[in-house]
Amino acid sequence: MSLEDRLTEYLRSETGYLFAIIHRYVDDASACNDVFQESYLIMQTKLHTFKGKSDASFRCWCKTIVRHKAIDQLRRSRAAKRRAISGVPVDGETLDQRVDDNAVMPLDALVTLDERAEVKERYRKVRQWVDEAPMSPAHRNAFEAVHLKGMPHREAAELLGISVGLLRTHLNRALVRIRNYIASQLN
Repeated sequence: MSLEDRLTEYLRSETGYLFAIIHRYVDDASACNDVFQESYLIMQTKLHTFKGKSDASFRCWCKTIVRHKAIDQLRRSRAAKRRAISGVPVDGETLDQRVDDNAVMPLDALVTLDERAEVKERYRKVRQWVDEAPMSPAHRNAFEAVHLKGMPHREAAELLGISVGLLRTHLNRALVRIRNYIASQLN
C-alpha cells in the first residue's frame, strides 16, 4: 500500500479522533476545520519525508502534525487576545484609544463596558508597576515586549538583539522585581 493510500485510509477512519485532538486546543469549530485542512496539506506535502515502516509510526506522525498545527492555532489566538488588550495597535489604534469609554472598539461585541473599564484599569496598573519598579532597562524592555505587547519569545529576543534564553532570564528578573515592588507597596 502506498503512502498516499495509507494517508487516505487513515484520514477516513480517524477523522473524528483527529478532530478531537484539535478540539483539545481549539474551541471554535471553523478554526478546527482550518487546522484540519492545514494539517492535511502538511501531510500531503511532507508525505515523502515519512521514513517509518509501521502503521503505528504513520499514525503517530499524522497525530503529531495535527497536534502541532492545533497548538500553533492556539498560540495565534492567544496572541491575538493579548494584542487586543495590550498596547499593540489594532487597526491603527492604541490601547488608550481602544479602551476609552467614548471610542469604538473592534471588540465591542465581545467586551462589555464594565469589562473594558476593568481592562483599562488593569493595564494602567501594570504599566505603573513596570514604570515604578526598580529594574534595569533590559529587564523592562523584555517585560514590555512579551507581557505588554504580546510578542512571542523568539520575536521579542530578535527585536532586542538577544538570545531567547537571555530574554527569559530578563523576564524572570523583571517579574521578581515587580513582585517585590508590589509587596513593598502593600506593606
